Amino acid sequence: MITSLPGDPDSIDVLAIANLPILWIVAVGARAV
Repeated sequence: MITSLPGDPDSIDVLAIANLPILWIVAVGARAV
């Protein structure tokens, strides 16, 4: 769900940074299983 407009990299960076912890949790969870 990317609602940022083209030419607005700030919002894209915010989404990427916000998704980092989620990716870590998924990766760690997959390894734990």
